[in-house]
Amino acid sequence: RRPPRSTLFPYTTLFRSLFVDREGTLWIGAVGLFQLRGRGVIERYDVPSGMPGNIVWGFKRDREGTLWVGTNRCLVRAIAGSWKCVEGTEGRVFRGIVFPPQGGVFAGGSPSDLMYIDPAGRITSLDFDRNEDRTILSLAIGPEGDLWIGTSLGMYRLPHALPGPIQRVDIPRVKPNGRYA
Repeated sequence: RRPPRSTLFPYTTLFRSLFVDREGTLWIGAVGLFQLRGRGVIERYDVPSGMPGNIVWGFKRDREGTLWVGTNRCLVRAIAGSWKCVEGTEGRVFRGIVFPPQGGVFAGGSPSDLMYIDPAGRITSLDFDRNEDRTILSLAIGPEGDLWIGTSLGMYRLPHALPGPIQRVDIPRVKPNGRYA
């Protein structure tokens, strides 16, 4: 027996991420990207409406207000009312997006290398524990300014959120290859 479909979101019952922007608008990542505009108005962005990927894993706005979306096909930016894959990110899944203090963006998912896109648009790929099959599940800038990387096989840290060596973090009383979402 299938679970009842949502009357608000008849297209899906699996939500992957939630985001409230500066205007107080709720965004929901699922099969497509949903924007609750208020007064019961819902906009859905998906492949037929121009979104490059059909599964939305995560999304955030940068300092200038541009919406970045992690999909199952590429890292997407909303530019001038349309959705564009960031050049060099095609054929990848993006689950985590974070904007470090120095500018640019870190993004990751699968394959497991961490990507840094500097403010000029140049991409640097940062590998770690290359012989392990992992997925980056989440990214966050900690209060000390380090980038924290939650993966399907453990926790990692990039000191000062600057491209460089990524360090494995062992957490007491947690199995070493645990899942960190």
